[in-house]
Amino acid sequence: MQNRKAQTAIVRIEDTNKRFLEDGAVTTDSTLTISGRGEPFEKVVIKDEGRELETSTVKDSGKWETEIFDYGIKTLLLTATGGDGVPSETWSINVVPASPVYIDGVRDSKGEIPEEGTTYETQIKVNGRASPHTTVYVRPPFGESYGTVIASPSGTWVAELLNLKPTSHTIQAKAADSPVASARRSFTVNPQVDLGIDQVRDTLRLIENGGSTYDPKLQLFGWYSRGAGKVDIYDSEELVSGGIDIREGRWETPPRRFAEKVYEFIVKTPDGEQQSAAWSITVKPALLLTIDSVRDSQGEIADGGDTSEMQLQLRGRAPENTEALKIYSGDDYLVDATVLDDGSWTARLSLSEVKDYVFVAKTSAPDLSSNSWNIKVRNKFKLFIQSVRGNGGDLIGNPGETRFTALELTGRAEAGEDGYIVDTTVEPPLPLFPFQANSNNDWKVNIEHLEPREYHFVAKSRTRESAPWVVNIVEE
Repeated sequence: MQNRKAQTAIVRIEDTNKRFLEDGAVTTDSTLTISGRGEPFEKVVIKDEGRELETSTVKDSGKWETEIFDYGIKTLLLTATGGDGVPSETWSINVVPASPVYIDGVRDSKGEIPEEGTTYETQIKVNGRASPHTTVYVRPPFGESYGTVIASPSGTWVAELLNLKPTSHTIQAKAADSPVASARRSFTVNPQVDLGIDQVRDTLRLIENGGSTYDPKLQLFGWYSRGAGKVDIYDSEELVSGGIDIREGRWETPPRRFAEKVYEFIVKTPDGEQQSAAWSITVKPALLLTIDSVRDSQGEIADGGDTSEMQLQLRGRAPENTEALKIYSGDDYLVDATVLDDGSWTARLSLSEVKDYVFVAKTSAPDLSSNSWNIKVRNKFKLFIQSVRGNGGDLIGNPGETRFTALELTGRAEAGEDGYIVDTTVEPPLPLFPFQANSNNDWKVNIEHLEPREYHFVAKSRTRESAPWVVNIVEE
């Protein structure tokens, strides 16, 4: 005897962003829209493994639609049953915990705006991470949202903030699938300045204000917000380049060679009524062979700086027709560099020891050595929870017991390392609050409204996790 075919069927399931969730799809959404077909005017019951979730009525068109919510973190095995009592084919949806939401960068048209940094632009971009496909709101801690975006399938998102007022701004990101907002980012939009220098480059790289270069060939870039005309470039009070054209509010000098000295570049209007802030550059004695840049995954490492990473990239300049360029630390050969057609070179290092390195580039034809670049490779800071305190300031042991339902957790991690404090007593582990280590390798979070029970707190970043800290919160 054959089973009867159900008159009622599920034909589509969507999340709150109208994204189609196929059978077996993964979502973090707490509300789903289910639609299907059935006999007109019949009642349809939506069930998860036999447990009734919601009902709907089929329209005269033979279609029905309803929402389900508050179903928890689990794999939903959904069926729809109509008047014939025969359930539809099962539609599986895997509901997983939401990922923490992070702000990874705040940028204007010139690059990254650091924490507590400033910009003259009223339009900036904010990028970060969240659960794939979830809605992300970028907003101040109190007040209306600047706008919403939907995270990509990989969980990345970019939001554009427009028409920002010249004042201090504090923003955070909040995802629709998570009750916890990201860490806050603060910056200031300054009143518009009419004239300025925003970049100085040698043939290889940008040179920061106050920086230096061995390359005597420089090019300056900047803006003039009052439109067309010309500007003049000075070194303090000495004219360097006159009559630089302004196009669409931007100006740039042609590349030119500069003598070895300290420069204080200033841009002025020809009438002298407008003048920019100074940009200081030191042109050092020229070398035929140089190391100009050392980078890890986080960016530039200054000469004399440190890193916990073993994979580094070096860049520099070399004489024309250089064929064999090698990178050393002291007398120890490390790797061959790749010399490019434009006279620059690049090398990727895979270091094996935690120690001090003195990088030098050398070539034998001709016999040349570059400037040295000192880097300290150190052990990565251990990720751990250092202390847990109740809201009265009392230390709580590990394991420990308290009546406080608001706790302060402190710890240590690599500078800039971020993640989430999770509770591993539940499965899957429950994210409670985000953390991020500051430049001194310290982090601190305050977690409120904890219910009385036992918690196993773990600090978890993208690549590692701490040992647990066990706290039992007892009833008053």
